[in-house]
This record gives sequence, C-alpha cells and structure tokens, in this order.
Amino acid sequence: MTIRLIIYTQLISKVNEINEEASKLNDQMATLNNYISNVIKSGNNSDPKQLSNYINASDNLKNNFDASYEKATNLVDKEAGKGLNLEQTKDIYLKVKKDFEALNGDQRKTLLADELEKLVNQSNTFVKEIPYVVAPSDKQNSYDQAINKGKEALNDLENKTAKEIEQIVDQIKKAIKNILDNKENLKDLIDNMPNLSDKEKQVFKDQIESTNDPKKRYDVLDKARQLNDKKQELIDWINSQPNLSSLDKEQLINRVKNADASSESWYRELKIEILEANQLVKKLLDNSKDNALSDQEIDEIIDRIKQIGINNPDYDKIANAYKQYNYLSNALREYRNSSVAASDYSDVKARLEKAIATQIDFALNSQELEAIKQTHSTNKEQLNKVAQSEIDLVNALLDKNKARFEYVLEELHQILPNKYQQFNEGLIKNNYFDIITKNGDKLTEKDITTIKSIEKHDASDVIYSAALEVTKDKSSLSKPTWLWILIVLSTTIVGLTILLWFIAKKRKKEE
Repeated sequence: MTIRLIIYTQLISKVNEINEEASKLNDQMATLNNYISNVIKSGNNSDPKQLSNYINASDNLKNNFDASYEKATNLVDKEAGKGLNLEQTKDIYLKVKKDFEALNGDQRKTLLADELEKLVNQSNTFVKEIPYVVAPSDKQNSYDQAINKGKEALNDLENKTAKEIEQIVDQIKKAIKNILDNKENLKDLIDNMPNLSDKEKQVFKDQIESTNDPKKRYDVLDKARQLNDKKQELIDWINSQPNLSSLDKEQLINRVKNADASSESWYRELKIEILEANQLVKKLLDNSKDNALSDQEIDEIIDRIKQIGINNPDYDKIANAYKQYNYLSNALREYRNSSVAASDYSDVKARLEKAIATQIDFALNSQELEAIKQTHSTNKEQLNKVAQSEIDLVNALLDKNKARFEYVLEELHQILPNKYQQFNEGLIKNNYFDIITKNGDKLTEKDITTIKSIEKHDASDVIYSAALEVTKDKSSLSKPTWLWILIVLSTTIVGLTILLWFIAKKRKKEE
C-alpha cells in the first residue's frame, strides 16, 4: 500500500509539472499571439509590411523583422508550432518584438528628407563656387539633374519612400563628389590655357596631382590662371602695336608663351622689348621714305629685332634693298665728288654704272609690306635716273653736245626741280656751248678766260670739271697785240744791253 501511494504521489507531481509547463506555454503563446494581433497587425489584421514604418525602414531591419515575423506567425499556427517548448516560444516572441520595435521607417524617412532639403538649399551657393563653375558641363548637368529631382521629391514627400529619397540624396552626393574629385578636370583646364608653355603646364599639373585637399587645388589653378592672364595682357599689347606684321606678332606671341616667368621683372622687360620692336620696325620701314639709315644702322636694327624674337625674312630682303640703295647713293656721291681729270675717274664711273645696273627683284611673304617695297622701288628707280643723268650731263659736256645736255637736264628737273639751275644759267650767260663748239678744237685766250670765269655754283665737282676740261692743253690763235710786241722788244733790248755790259767789263779786266 505504501509503495503504491508513493508511486501515485510521484505520478501526481509529474502531471502537475506537465500541466504547469503547458499552462506557461499556453500563456506565452497567448502573449505572442496577442502581440502579433494587437500590436503588429494593429488589432485589425492589417499587413505590417504595408506600414510606412516598415516600408521606409532600413533593409537590414526589414530583413530581421521578416525572419522573426515569419517564425512567430508559424508558431501561432497550431500545426506549424508543434514541438516548441516554452523557452523557444519566448525567444521567438522577444525576437519579433525587438525586430518590430527596431523598424525605423518613419524616423529614417524624416532624417533623409531633412538631409535632402539641406542639400537642395546648399545648391544655391554651391553653383556659384569655383568647384562647380570650373567643372565640366557633364558633371554640372549631373548635379543639376539630381538637385531638380530633389526639389520634386520635397514637393511630394508623402508619395516618396525613404528608399526613393535616399537614392536622390545619394545621387546628389555622388554628383558633388564627382565635382570635387577634380584632379583630372583641373589638369584639363590647365592644358586648355592657351598662353602657358608646356613646361609651365606640367609644373602646375604636378602640383595639382600632389595636393590632396580638393579646394587647395584651386589655389594652384588660380596661379595658373593669373599667369595665363598676364601673358594674355602681353599678347594684347603685341596685337595693339601698329607697325608689327602678322608674322612679327605671331613670333612675339610665341616668345611670350614660352617666356620664363620665374623672374619678377619678366613682364615689365617683355613689355618694354615689345614696344622697342614696334619702334625699330617702324624705323626700318620708314626708311623707305627718306633712306636716311646707314648700312650699319640697318644691320643694328635687324640684329636687335631678331634678339627680341622677330625673325622676318621680309625684313632681311628690305634691308638688302636699302643697302643697295645706299650703295648707289654712295657711288653717286663719290662720282659727283670726282673729277674727269682724275686718274681713277674711269673706276669711279664704272662703280656708279654697276650700281645703276644692279637690280634687286625680291618677293615678300607679307602683303602688308608691299607698299614698302613699292616705295623703295620707286625711290631706287628715281635715284637710278638721277645717277644716270649725272653721267649723261658729264658726257654731254665732254662731247660738247648742247642739245643732249639740255635734254638730260630737263629730264633731271622732272625728278629734282632746279637741280644745277644756277650752274646752267652761268653756262648760258657765258655762251659756253657757242664758245666750245667754234673753231674746231681751238680756243682763244679770251674764250679760255671766259670759260674759266664760269662759277661752279650748284654744280657737282665732276660736272664742273667736265665743263672746264675743254680748256685743258688748248692753244690760242689770236694775233699778238702791239702791247705784247712792245713788251717782247723791251725785254730783248734789256737782255742785249746787260749782255754787252758784261762783255765790255770782261775786256776791260783783260787789258
């Protein structure tokens, strides 16, 4: 009896434990079921996944809830929930409760909307700043499009999910990052600065590459721009110079672009040299008007403008033409200062004839200088005529050719009015050609005296010498005057008297 009682008592205790465990399990299941029905499903059997707080939650939180919610709903299903003990049921309840409460959709959407609004508001300032201003158009367009989407979203937040807002925020941030990730963009900007040398561009690009701060890179860009602008000022200065040809300007611009800007005085020195080049070119070209420059001065100008950076072959051709003019001018001067009686007259004359015959036919590359060439050619042609007239006047005098002399002089007056006019008037006044053309080659003493009395006035030395050449080694056929006879007889008598006196004196001494 006692043994049975013990066994019965133990059995009753075990049953009570089982009943208590079952009761607790039922309570836990009821708690879970109530939480799902009244909290998660809001008491109206709604789908929690249609709630804004779920829809707008972070993906990882939604994934956590999806997993725990599935387990919980399966557990409350009597068939699916069989075999789980109290602890397992409690864990599922706590997990689904935690995951449901962790959903942050509403808060997340609010935070993302605030962030989007801030980014949109900042765009008004950002588009005026250097990073945006200098950014390539494709990057600007990407940013502008993202901002426009942001503005549209802010005007329709109720119909936008957090994910959609987040995508727009990310799009704006990415556009900003692309604009600020500016190394290559800034390098491209420097490469496109037309006035910097390749060496200068590389220096600035290296500085950009080594600078980690995106905004500090703009300091490098600003320095490059300042230098480019300074060189542009010099280029504008070059283009404003009125006397430089297109080729001159091109060469000086290349010098500016390749100038070493490391010296503080580089800008001032270049500007001075550009002005000097303009003045020297003007001086060179203006010489076509008066041919006042010597060969040395011409060479000095050519050498100096080449030092400055102008190597214009047209100027070399013009300089050579000037020198040829000077050669003719000097030969004419030498001839005018010579004498037909001089031993080197033939050589002097030959040099002038050679200078007259020498012609420089040159073609210019620049149409701008054709007027200079034409002026020089006209001057050279006139000087040729003047020089030839000098020779022809001399020859006419030597040939005693009055008609030729008058014709040449008249032609000369077409170029140089009144040239040798005073001298010619002297010839006419003294009947020069009438005298030298009579009696063949013989002149009277009076004729010779008359010719020699003609004054030089404005005649050149060689023309005057030619006019007097006719009196050289000429004899007179004039009959002796009584005065001349008396002088001769008197001289003879005096001579005989002296001779007789010496003879008488000698005889007296001998006696």
